[in-house]
Amino acid sequence: MYSYATEAQLYLLLALLVPATLMDFTRHRIPNYLTYPALVLGLCLAALSWGWTGLGNHLIGTFAAGIPLFLIFLSGSLGGGDVKLMAAVGAIVGFPNALNALLASIMVGGLCAALILIWQGRLWGLVQYAWSTLGYRAGILSQAPQPPPAHRDSFPFGVAIAIGSCLIVVPPTLMGSG
Repeated sequence: MYSYATEAQLYLLLALLVPATLMDFTRHRIPNYLTYPALVLGLCLAALSWGWTGLGNHLIGTFAAGIPLFLIFLSGSLGGGDVKLMAAVGAIVGFPNALNALLASIMVGGLCAALILIWQGRLWGLVQYAWSTLGYRAGILSQAPQPPPAHRDSFPFGVAIAIGSCLIVVPPTLMGSG
């Protein structure tokens, strides 16, 4: 069943997410000196707390959280620091919390992206392009639509990882409700 993180996991998670979020937001970089030690400490904490079973669970969490973002990274849509941050979160919180944190992070990131597109007035153009593309692929339209102008904006996905992970892992009593 669902279980919240232990106190040590919460402290380690927050010690990772707070500086990573600030650095990603201000510099658009999440440094290795934050992610690698957190990943190793998360696995060590699991091994010390729950033995081989805990280590295995947290290794699965590492890969369950990291591999999907790595595949997105290969497309060029995500930075390597985001991948390593999510893998470190998986190492700290284990499986299935890591998978839940990944899904929550993706939803938070999608919501933030939609809000940014609305703010910039670009959402409707992208929706029209997507709809026209579907019509062209289905054979309804005879001519491929022209994509909207490309923008070089980037969203610091580490912020979404931090929010999504905290929504899943941090107990409601620590967030002020409860």
